[in-house]
Amino acid sequence: MHSSWPHIPPSYVRPLVTVQALNSTITLSSEFRLDAKWWCDFLPTWNGTASFLEPNWTLSRDLDLFTDASGTIGCGGYHKGHWFTVTWPTSLTASIAWKEMYPILVACSIWGHSWHGRRILFHCDNQTVVHIWKKGSARCPKIMHLVRGIFYQAAKGNFHVLIAHINGTDNSIADSLSRSQMPRFRTLALEAQAQPTPVPQHLRPLHLICGN
Repeated sequence: MHSSWPHIPPSYVRPLVTVQALNSTITLSSEFRLDAKWWCDFLPTWNGTASFLEPNWTLSRDLDLFTDASGTIGCGGYHKGHWFTVTWPTSLTASIAWKEMYPILVACSIWGHSWHGRRILFHCDNQTVVHIWKKGSARCPKIMHLVRGIFYQAAKGNFHVLIAHINGTDNSIADSLSRSQMPRFRTLALEAQAQPTPVPQHLRPLHLICGN
């Protein structure tokens, strides 16, 4: 079964600008231009159809999918034996909310091709990130760059993402990756592959920070 419109979260399908009267004069902000660019980048890649999504949300832990970030060390993600870890560059200046959202973008980018038709509920213990995702926007341009990236990967891969705080979630595997505790990670994730999934250069932290 197919629908006629890509699955883009309602929080992102919003007016780019509101005009009060036909003779109003408005100034287009840089964020407006980035939202418009998102559509210009996505629409040429869309084939005009989208499969219906599964009716229920799937907890990321039920997909053996975990992400986490450390404020000072790095971040990591794990999915069915595949994993990645990124150490924060010393020159990186980003909030903890940015750092918590970053590995979710990486996970969607490198593994999202296998989530076709799913509604995936990511766990995050940062309430700022949860609030930003629910709203679909952020005042911080650096975080908004990540939001657009996750929306893009979800629309391209035909899946939905929700970020929420899930009580009782054991995030030890991703926590060990975010802290570069590899012996602990190997003990917790016995099925982990020997080598990590490479994080493409365009998804490296400094590239995203400097390129938004």
